[in-house]
Amino acid sequence: MDKQLESGSAEIVEFPHLCAVFDKSYISRYARGANGLFHLIEMVRLEDGGAGAPRRSVGEPVSVPWEEVSLDSENGRCPWCGVRGWPALCPSCSHYVCQGRTTVKDGRTYFRCRESCGGRGFIGGPIEGAQGWNKESGSLR
Repeated sequence: MDKQLESGSAEIVEFPHLCAVFDKSYISRYARGANGLFHLIEMVRLEDGGAGAPRRSVGEPVSVPWEEVSLDSENGRCPWCGVRGWPALCPSCSHYVCQGRTTVKDGRTYFRCRESCGGRGFIGGPIEGAQGWNKESGSLR
């Protein structure tokens, strides 16, 4: 483990997500290690997170380019439905949603968002980064 992560002195950021299966909120928490890259440290279920948009933060928003996320960082598992993998950016609601309802259609990955959104489509194209909140200046509520 990265020494900076062990000491607790790392920069921590949280990213909001939604579960496609249960339509509930969760966050992924990343820490910046000594190598300057962010590493996944945990996925957290937000028990009172109901349908709709992910909870918002009272802290300072941050944008993290994917180049700053370690390729060695494992893919998280949605704490609601258990699917492993990176969340997909829904083209309809613009939220990051787990791939719990994703299938293969015509040999391509076909994403279906949660029922309350109804968005769907083929997954493709690069995502430049993710919007979240710096844990030092506030966390998701």
